[in-house]
Amino acid sequence: MSIHTEIHAPLSKPVRLRFVADMPAEDSSVDVSDAWREETGESAEATAYFRHLPDDHGGTYADMIGLKVQSDISLDLFTAAGAMRFLGWEAVTRIEAVQAQAIADGVAS
Repeated sequence: MSIHTEIHAPLSKPVRLRFVADMPAEDSSVDVSDAWREETGESAEATAYFRHLPDDHGGTYADMIGLKVQSDISLDLFTAAGAMRFLGWEAVTRIEAVQAQAIADGVAS
């Protein structure tokens, strides 16, 4: 499976991420445009998509399953591996931690 997937969908409709048939669609998403700009130096609208999974302590954590990056001229979807390659492990971990806290606070969307 490639880390980069091109899609040809209308930009007016939100994208539901499904990289393989048995992968569930996202449980929540968050705007990570600032992290994208910080790590890549490129200006774009970036959205991270997450699955919510139970942890060992009775809580829920956010597992990034994909990243959508939209600029004036392109729309790119990346798997979690692709997001890790472009943003780095530290940035992805930080984004997942922020989303996990939003889940715990009941404000994740």
